[in-house]
Amino acid sequence: MKNVVTFLLAGISIVSVFYISFFILNVWALTVLWSWFIPPIFGVGDITYTSAAGLWLVAGLLNPRQDIPCEDARTTAEKTAVALGTLARPVVTVFFGWIVKSIAGF
Repeated sequence: MKNVVTFLLAGISIVSVFYISFFILNVWALTVLWSWFIPPIFGVGDITYTSAAGLWLVAGLLNPRQDIPCEDARTTAEKTAVALGTLARPVVTVFFGWIVKSIAGF
């Protein structure tokens, strides 16, 4: 029984770190992209990290993702690739935003 509890706590910890990292990276990306594009176009100020976090949460509420079924047939390697891709998406988005910003001359 002790091994099961330890395994569950380890799994919960790993998932928590993943989701917190995902949240922080997305808030960072929103803050950076906002400061690059929104003030020059619309004449508004930058947003804080807490404002970006609130916007990200509202956007998630308005655009819910589909739940992954409990019986997922993907291999562990495929699940790991999806998780790493999810964490890399905000960084890649900021990179492409930087390219657009550089070309547009903001």
